[in-house]
Amino acid sequence: MKINHKILLGLISPPILALATAWLAASKGREIRLIQHTILNETINKMEALERIKTAGGGMAGAMNSHRRMLKLGQKDLAEQDLARFRRNREAMDLHKKTFADSEPASDAEIRTLLKELDAVERKIGQGAGEAAPELRPGPDKNPVKTSLGSGADAEKDFFDIIARMATHEKKEAWRDISYAQGRLGELRIILAAGLLASFLLLVWLASVILKSISAPISKLERAAAGLSKGDFGVRADITSRDEFGALASAFNAMAASLQERTGALALANKDLTEALANVKTLSGLLPICANCKKIRDDQGYWRQVEEYFDKHSEIKFSHGFCPACAKKLYPEFSGRIADEQKRDGPERKEKI
Repeated sequence: MKINHKILLGLISPPILALATAWLAASKGREIRLIQHTILNETINKMEALERIKTAGGGMAGAMNSHRRMLKLGQKDLAEQDLARFRRNREAMDLHKKTFADSEPASDAEIRTLLKELDAVERKIGQGAGEAAPELRPGPDKNPVKTSLGSGADAEKDFFDIIARMATHEKKEAWRDISYAQGRLGELRIILAAGLLASFLLLVWLASVILKSISAPISKLERAAAGLSKGDFGVRADITSRDEFGALASAFNAMAASLQERTGALALANKDLTEALANVKTLSGLLPICANCKKIRDDQGYWRQVEEYFDKHSEIKFSHGFCPACAKKLYPEFSGRIADEQKRDGPERKEKI
């Protein structure tokens, strides 16, 4: 990975993680707040329904009490008006009770029990209306429930007591649900804090990794360059990364190898030159040579043949033959023919040489 890519990754990764965490927390927070808002609206609607039930029940009790008084006073017309008012309130209460019951979960046993008690109280309140108007007489209780309710005036008191208990229960349920949602919000705050902390730790870790990936190759190149400057042409930069430092290390190693090869060739040439100079120095000056056999005395005092001495101290190689004077002296019978052959073959031999 290129260095600029590493730096770009280190710069964008932590903010992306932080933004993702914040977005998740915000979206979940909106969901939880929507749940809270829904719970509050449902609770308000239930409390309003209970208030309407309470109002209708109070109207029923008031109408029934007024009906009884009017009957005692002999005011039948007014008593009929009270019965009509009783009917309207009872219809309204039945409607509000159904609405309230439909909004409650079937698993809420306490509310179901309170609704049954409320039905029983409603029957006791309407007992007088049944005597005056048969169509208003309460039917048989299909779901009887054991209560400690009284009769007559006690029924009105029990009615309001049940409504109060239902309201208290709804408030507790709402508070429990809201507390649960608040707990979820607290968990989201913890998740958000953990995400931000993780983003910070990721930033620190990526920064350390990037710095290490930059400083380590630089240190290796620095040590290799220092060794090369001291004459260690075998030093190499051990960097295998596929980035700019890897390319720089490859170029440095190629340069070091080239310098090592050229330095080796130069050292070999210098050695040959030194030996040649030593041989020239040996051959220079005064050479002691025998006046008779022509042997040369070396530095150790040994007498060597001329060919042996020069072969050891120079690159000169000797070939043997006879000069015309020696050939005439040693082989007089062949001297003429040898001379003729040498004259005839001289140029050809010279070209071959």
